[in-house]
Amino acid sequence: MLILADTCSVLMLLRIAPDMFSDPLYECVTTAEVLRELKSNQKFRTKYPWLKSLLPSVKCIRNSELDTKDYNTALSTVELLLSTNPINEKTNKVFDLSRVDRHIIACAAANNLTITTGETDIIDFAEQEFSIKSFSALGVLNIWIEKGLVDCNDNLLTVIDDWEQSREAEQATDDIGNFQKLTKNFYLGPAQKAKCKKAKKKLKKD
Repeated sequence: MLILADTCSVLMLLRIAPDMFSDPLYECVTTAEVLRELKSNQKFRTKYPWLKSLLPSVKCIRNSELDTKDYNTALSTVELLLSTNPINEKTNKVFDLSRVDRHIIACAAANNLTITTGETDIIDFAEQEFSIKSFSALGVLNIWIEKGLVDCNDNLLTVIDDWEQSREAEQATDDIGNFQKLTKNFYLGPAQKAKCKKAKKKLKKD
């Protein structure tokens, strides 16, 4: 199973596993559009000072590995669907997808890839219109921990805590529960449930 990482997930996971795109055991790929955005967006360079040193680790899926014909068809379909202003059935709002978001969905649809992202509009559109499955960044991290690819040490917990400080995407309660079962450590990152946030604040005070 190959997992296609968008910009959001790359920024959350790259520090944890710099080899996530070069080591096939991680089963992760990303696109040239994502890499271009990481390189060109000044906000990322300011918000993530560590990114410059790790950018060489981001390897894109090669064009030879993509089904170009199906990709172009899928991208045209994505654009056509969005031109009709479809409503997100979960939020009852119109989808808001960037150019990179659209390429991620088209690439996943054309190549039978799962997506990892924290962007709810990508998750919901991909599932609603193409039945594409997705993982949160924490869900992917749990897979890596189960495989023994990542150890739960102080560095990992610091990065996860930084997810909260950097206002990264909220992670699902089920994924948080799995992380805590796997690692026997309290989750310190962004959570969907207010009670998780309260518990986290209490833990820090203690």
